Amino acid sequence: MTTKSFLSNKRNRKLSFSASEALIDWIKRYVKTMRKNNPEDERYRSVSSFAYHVMEKSMELFQKGKSLDDLERVPDREISDFYDKITFKAVIPWYEEEIETNKYIYPSKKFLSFLLKMKNFVLKDDRIEFYGKEKALENLVSRFRKFLTSNKLTKDINSYYTETGIVFEYSGNYTNIHYAISKFYAAFFGIAGCKARNIVYLKKYVRFEFEFTDLLYDTELRLQERKKLMAHNLDQFIKLENIVDDKTHHLWLNTAASTNAIISFQDFESGLKYLNSMIEKLPHEERNLRILKIFEHFHWITIDDEKTLSYRFLLPKKEHELEYSLMSEVLLESNIMVQT
Repeated sequence: MTTKSFLSNKRNRKLSFSASEALIDWIKRYVKTMRKNNPEDERYRSVSSFAYHVMEKSMELFQKGKSLDDLERVPDREISDFYDKITFKAVIPWYEEEIETNKYIYPSKKFLSFLLKMKNFVLKDDRIEFYGKEKALENLVSRFRKFLTSNKLTKDINSYYTETGIVFEYSGNYTNIHYAISKFYAAFFGIAGCKARNIVYLKKYVRFEFEFTDLLYDTELRLQERKKLMAHNLDQFIKLENIVDDKTHHLWLNTAASTNAIISFQDFESGLKYLNSMIEKLPHEERNLRILKIFEHFHWITIDDEKTLSYRFLLPKKEHELEYSLMSEVLLESNIMVQT
């Protein structure tokens, strides 16, 4: 590899080349800004100094086997720094399988705070001042593209404007992870202030047509309205009616989240056999409390005090004799008081 001392000891010679006025102006503005922000950095002392360092570093990369095509794929530092704080390296096959379970689950409140941070990052004031809100959104999609296509999960990402909004396309490499990421984009664009009008979803490809709303241009938070728009986008994407044509556990997971639903059994014998199979696997520590929690997850009872094991049976006993009989049998066997 050519050393710095070799380069610096050679007599300087001029190298002339032609460039468009737009490129020259762009370079001058960049050097001026960087020199202002980094007055001690010799690389930005002048346009020629900047050009020299750019060419030298480029040649070092090429000598290491890189090419001009690789420069096109260099991840954006600002984007990388943003993701570095919230991401980690993971085993793709493992998460591809694990994510499938959460297909029809909506984002939690904790995830909402991340979406708001993401919105603030994408629609920064300085970016909006330079590009305008619509252009800031499209420009960031282009910048995110270089980063995301280098992470093995993303095949391609693209966007372009329509008369009233933006079209966003995303292609993934893994079916379940692709679904989860697509769901994220539906939520994010809602928080940002874009309303989904039409969605085309395939196994590893999604196409969103978003319409800009006044929320995109509003500097106020208007959280409830953004949450409502996010919910609309998620409803349009997830289409919960598809759950009945999917795997059984998806419907069960959503049903279990409802406090108006209960889990029961066809008869006393099968119910007792299942309950005992669960209980025999429980550790001795806080065993009785864990038994009560089983029935709480079934939505049969609510635990008032975990220390005293105080609870209330939530179901009308006359209409739910099977559930009450099963619970009474299990509690008596475990020496837990049956409360009426």
